[in-house]
Amino acid sequence: MKKHLFLFLIVLNFFNFINCQLTRISPPNSLTIQDFQPQNYLYYPSFSNGTTCSYNLKFSFEKGALYTSHSLIGTLVYSGSFYVIESFGVISLGSTISNISVTLGSLNSTYSVNITCALIDVSLISLEIDDKIKYEDRLGYYSSIKINGMDNHRFDVLQTLNTSGMMSLANNNVYIFIWSKFIFENKMNDTFTIPIVISKTNFYLTTKSFYYNVPPPSFDSQYIEAIPDNIVNSSLGFTDFGFNYSPLFYYISNTQTPVPYQVYFCSNMEFKTKLILGNKNKMKSIGSFQYNYGSKSFEILRLKDDNTSFRDIYNMNITEFPTTLIGQIQLNYVFELFSVEFSSEYRFFDYSYFITGGSFISGWPFGFISGNNNQFDHHSTFLNPFYLENNGNSVLKPNEFKVGPNLGISNLVNSFPIGINKTSPDLTKPILINYNFTRLKGNNKALITLNIVSNNGLENIQFNDIDYGLAPLVSGSNKNGTYEIIFDLFSFSSFNSFIIKCFDIYFNYFEYGNNQIITYDPIYIYKMPNYISNLLKPNSFEISFLKNNLNLLNSAGYNTMYLNSSTIDPDTPLLLVLTDPISSSYQSMESTPFYGSVPIVYDSNLKLFKCDFIVPANNIFGDLTFFIYHPNGIITNDQLIYNSSKLFINETYLDNQGPIFNYFEKINENVMINDNTLVGWKFNVTDDYNGFSSGIITVRGSLDSSKYIFKFTLKDAIDGNLFNSQYQILIPVSKQCVSQSFIITNVILTDNNNISSVYNIYSVLTRDPTINPFIKFYQYGVKYTDLSVICSPSISIDTTTPTLLSFKHSLGNSPAVDVNSFNSTITFDFSIATPLSGIKDQQLPIVYILTKRLNSVECISKLVAVDPIGSTTNFTCTATLPFGFGYPGILIFSIYGFINNAGYYFGYSTQQIESSFPLSYY
Repeated sequence: MKKHLFLFLIVLNFFNFINCQLTRISPPNSLTIQDFQPQNYLYYPSFSNGTTCSYNLKFSFEKGALYTSHSLIGTLVYSGSFYVIESFGVISLGSTISNISVTLGSLNSTYSVNITCALIDVSLISLEIDDKIKYEDRLGYYSSIKINGMDNHRFDVLQTLNTSGMMSLANNNVYIFIWSKFIFENKMNDTFTIPIVISKTNFYLTTKSFYYNVPPPSFDSQYIEAIPDNIVNSSLGFTDFGFNYSPLFYYISNTQTPVPYQVYFCSNMEFKTKLILGNKNKMKSIGSFQYNYGSKSFEILRLKDDNTSFRDIYNMNITEFPTTLIGQIQLNYVFELFSVEFSSEYRFFDYSYFITGGSFISGWPFGFISGNNNQFDHHSTFLNPFYLENNGNSVLKPNEFKVGPNLGISNLVNSFPIGINKTSPDLTKPILINYNFTRLKGNNKALITLNIVSNNGLENIQFNDIDYGLAPLVSGSNKNGTYEIIFDLFSFSSFNSFIIKCFDIYFNYFEYGNNQIITYDPIYIYKMPNYISNLLKPNSFEISFLKNNLNLLNSAGYNTMYLNSSTIDPDTPLLLVLTDPISSSYQSMESTPFYGSVPIVYDSNLKLFKCDFIVPANNIFGDLTFFIYHPNGIITNDQLIYNSSKLFINETYLDNQGPIFNYFEKINENVMINDNTLVGWKFNVTDDYNGFSSGIITVRGSLDSSKYIFKFTLKDAIDGNLFNSQYQILIPVSKQCVSQSFIITNVILTDNNNISSVYNIYSVLTRDPTINPFIKFYQYGVKYTDLSVICSPSISIDTTTPTLLSFKHSLGNSPAVDVNSFNSTITFDFSIATPLSGIKDQQLPIVYILTKRLNSVECISKLVAVDPIGSTTNFTCTATLPFGFGYPGILIFSIYGFINNAGYYFGYSTQQIESSFPLSYY
């Protein structure tokens, strides 16, 4: 019988194909090597001036044959009826010849493989650059550089003479060069040159300054105001108005261009400012003196009308806002559970918990088992999964567990192993049997269907960096099931290429990206659909708008975009993303660049793409900036070559600042509390152009962490109008109380154009100091948000944790909870012995439901009754569990957030509940 050896290569994107470079160098016999499919043997450097190329070769031969090679040494894997060898590495410019020898019994063959690393032929290419430097709020000052004549390759990095590099915004050989703002110093009307290097050849590209022939603001009109003004060039220190709420400044000028005419920096690091108010005659922007703590010197460079510049110098001392380290951590193990214990003081930040396979962020009261904010004990319980790392020798590795304040400060995070589960698992990986992509019509979504088998049972599916657990299971079981995921075609970057990862209960997993082989016998390749992988070029379509020259003064601009192209597949997903200052503020608030984006959908009747969109009111004047997103990259409005692609705003007045406080009065501060009393604040909210819409203020007790949330709208005003209105918030303090301060910890004020001012005293997510609603009170410091309460006499100390008398849930004695529906609910009923000091009014405990992978559901309780005779307090709560929540695995329950009237809080961990009420977790 004739024996065959097949050799094939994984084809990499963007490389040329060349005819077969596999050559027989031994006499013909019955053992034959042949190409499996058209192969790629010619590679180009990934850096434009690089001298090396990366290659990846895969070839196979029948099981039983003996493989030897002089230089192509790779990893041997058995697949079906043959072996697979993968060889990858880096080669220098030129050709490399390697021999492949295979022997099967008395049969043998030797072939040579010729791999070539070549430079791009620069005589076939040309480069283009924008006529003038462009500006976009997120990119800053930039130029687009396009390479023509190189359609079969794309550099990962386009290099300059000084070895710096440019990345491409799309897979279409258009690169973005970011300019330093410092280049305009004394050179406002100059031209600038970028030296590009491709294949050892220099290209010099020249472009004009962004300000070329643009009248600058008069120097006398430029005004800078520091906030607070008493810290500039003085010995006074400044303590942040919350964590990372540093000093600010306003810059005002009569600019004719909708970008700032100033640069500010510290130690040669430049910072951006944000336009917030005005029109062509007078624009106001805001910036933050945020670099680092300690004594700092900041400089603001202002451009002058004689093509020169001026530097203002500001010296200040910024004091670090206090944070807290957590104490020594102890871990205790009880079967599949482990507990985390430490002691610390508390300052209203969240804690981050991480375990291999999942993470969880929660602030008070989760884990706060006893104490007060001056000193509390933390005790939380988690399930103990184990992690399987397959590194050639399949061994069990310790889990890693991390816990610490969620402040983005790595040295506050504690990391340590949590031990190894002693069970010997089955090391068989899950298997992807087949997959299918289905494009959904009328939007930018698609459906992926997966059929997966797993000896051990699947644990979770990750697709495009999103963890879906087993919620996508639509039929079968986690050992042999069908899964469906509807996903946004823009929920990934061109770099992750629809990566799918599936883990079983022992963390055996498979992972596939675009063009990876799933099985070798038969060959089955994981590929993203063509409408995703096709390239989009700026000159392949023409854009026009239903309306132009918009008037956005106090009204939004309702409009339609038309995109005409004969080369774009109608199924191609396209997305319009506005990048004007107002839209950028929305996207920053929601922490996503796609917030407010609109799908551009093919209209079969019009035979073109279209989308209806809204330009927010009271926006910037001039040329509206936007991106067109495609899964393979981005095209900016400046890259579009047709005049009809420009959208202009004529009439407008920019209001890009949310409502702010302009008056604050404390009510009953430092009053001796000897009877039931109301304390709080009276304040005014102003928003001069958009007008105030709604607000949320959260107040916390400095000692007992009691929480009061106040929501209000214009209808709740006690005085004023849309643009300047007065409100008050009141907290009831009973005569049985403990002396402490009430602190405003969180604020959101939103105007009628959905622009928000946000303050979070310790948040890592929304700590942009330029949107702080307390901006007018910076000189008073963060203590301005405190209100002291003095109780006379103060209630007796009560630090006893009452007994948990009962704990029941609606599952009863059922062996499992059904999460295979969208309305699975669970109800908890529990009671405690009433504390001697009583339970604090309006403060309710929370039941936490956790899975092995730290998915969580909070069940906020209601007070049912207080029995004064039996000295019991009863609570209940009901929660809806997400589809597939925790499947497969165990759900564990804990209760935290009880507060007594003596300023002491307490709770009960899973282990404590289980010790008194066995079988109370599932």
